[in-house]
Parts: sequence; structure tokens; C-alpha cells
Amino acid sequence: MKRRFFYVFVALLSYAGYAQETVTDSTATTQVSVAENPKIAKLQAENEKYRLELQGLETNLPALEQKADELAKEARSSADDNKDAARKLQGDVTDGSKARKARKAARQAEKDSDKAEKAQSDLDDARKDIERLKKRIEKNEKKIVKLQSGT
Repeated sequence: MKRRFFYVFVALLSYAGYAQETVTDSTATTQVSVAENPKIAKLQAENEKYRLELQGLETNLPALEQKADELAKEARSSADDNKDAARKLQGDVTDGSKARKARKAARQAEKDSDKAEKAQSDLDDARKDIERLKKRIEKNEKKIVKLQSGT
């Protein structure tokens, strides 16, 4: 009698533990257990990681945009300075001082152009990463819904 009671008690406890792990989907009538399908938990954890990464990128995006704009303005200014120095040198091609100023302005314009190009590239990469993460999250959400519905 005591053994039978013990086995029934253990069976009820194990069922209670199983029932606590059951997840219900509000759109489906079937129940899917996380213990039965660990893929759901893995996909949810992946999505959480992607969401945190996405949030960080979206937070940094305005700063990257501002930096790219500032460096582009700086590059345009350097290019204008280079143009002015070249125009002054054109008037007197034998003046060594004007030649040095023109060379210096040209180097500065090139450096600023490289910085602006790098900043724009970083901004484009951040935007691509944001889109990539959004697509991954969407794809994982579809997989989770499919796994929860049991199809």
C-alpha cells in the first residue's frame, strides 16, 4: 500500500514539473513544451541577443551620422582650401612658398577625404548591420511560431 502511494506521488510530482514547463501559444490551440523542443528556447535566446545588439547599433546611429556629416563638411572645406591654394600658385608658378602651401593643402584635403570616406563607410556598415539583425529577428520569430504551432 505504501509503495503504491509512493509511486503515485512520484508520478504526480513528475507530471507537475512537466506541466510547469509547458508554454502555450495564444494563436494556436496546441501546447508545446520547451523540454520537448529546446529549439524554441535557443531561438528566443538568439533573438534576445540580436535585440540587444540592435538596440546598441540604433543608439549609436545618430552619432555616426553626425560624425559623417561633420567630416564631409571638413573634407569639402579642405578641398576648397586646396582649390584656392592651387589658384594662387597658378598665378605665380615659380613661388616656392605658394607651392608648399598648395602641397600642404592638397595633402590635408586628401586626409580629410579619407576620414570622411571611412566615416561614411562605418555609417553604411551600421545601417546594413541593423537591417541584417532585423531580418534575423523576423526569421527567428517565424521559426518560433512555426515550432510552437507544431507544424
